[in-house]
Amino acid sequence: MGSYLLRSGRDESLLLGDLHLTLLGLTPPGLDRVSDLYIIVEVDSYGHYFKRARSRVAKGQAPLWGETFVVELEGSQNVRILLYEECGTRSLLRGKCIQRLSRSWLQSDQVERSLNLGPTSLDVALRFVPSEVTLRRVPSAKPQGLFGAKIQQVCKREKRDVPFIITACVREVERRGVGEVGLYRVSGSASDVARLRKSFESNSYEAEQLLKEVDVHSVTGVLKLYLREMPEALFTDALYPAFLEAFQTVDLSRGAALRRVYDGLPAVNKAVIDFLLAHLVRVNKHEAQNKMSLHNLATVFGPTLLRPGTSNSRSDAKSRDPLAAGTVDVMAQAGILYCFLHVHMQQQNNQSL
Repeated sequence: MGSYLLRSGRDESLLLGDLHLTLLGLTPPGLDRVSDLYIIVEVDSYGHYFKRARSRVAKGQAPLWGETFVVELEGSQNVRILLYEECGTRSLLRGKCIQRLSRSWLQSDQVERSLNLGPTSLDVALRFVPSEVTLRRVPSAKPQGLFGAKIQQVCKREKRDVPFIITACVREVERRGVGEVGLYRVSGSASDVARLRKSFESNSYEAEQLLKEVDVHSVTGVLKLYLREMPEALFTDALYPAFLEAFQTVDLSRGAALRRVYDGLPAVNKAVIDFLLAHLVRVNKHEAQNKMSLHNLATVFGPTLLRPGTSNSRSDAKSRDPLAAGTVDVMAQAGILYCFLHVHMQQQNNQSL
């Protein structure tokens, strides 16, 4: 696990944050014939490409999609667009391109580009929100709000050990999604995630029904969104420096050091963390189908569950390169979560003996 901390964070070409990508449509006249077409979006993460989104199937020579996806960038440099034609039981690759991502042109304001796929071009709109913004925690302004509300308030109000939104999403994922390739990495439809969020805020019964109707990647999307918008990460602002310090101890004592810090967490936080860790280990049991190793799961959830508060930055923060510091922190956050996932996996294996 030391490799998490050995990666350099000084390469400014590595982007961390959210890429808001809208697939507009093929540039007329499009392809040479009317076809059933869909698009796959892949993003590299430290040199390896991962599928992050799939559009709906649209029919035509130059069809329009108008679909928006929020794609998480984890040390990314490129986005790869693949255009497929659906031909019965198989798919035919009709075009592809790689677009290099750079802060020099990717901004918080939306920009439109035409991407050359070979036989045709795809019109897209993009904007980039860096991780220092996406993980900024803003408390909910609503007294009875869900997103942005403190975990203790939500559990007390619902009279539950774990918030309903977490248990409902986990139940739905385990019911029909554990075999999905790239589970928790692939982005769901931004509009479906927004619908789910609104439903969970207003009507839990309606939200539970909607979970059954949307794509499973939208289910995972709203769960990750809820966790990201907590005003304080589950591993808490106060203990974040202690977790980092424990993680930097030698391998033989690292697990014990992390456990000592973990024992200091509030009971509510530990209950939710344990629930999520057990779920992620069950997801990992289907790695042969979903390709989600413990490392991949830790990379996705580490920066969400472990995050320093604004008033709890490390003392040398001002003297550090913020980009380098942020990247190294992401590696450490993933490394810490990997350690806890590994322990939970061993515990589940021992219980099954």
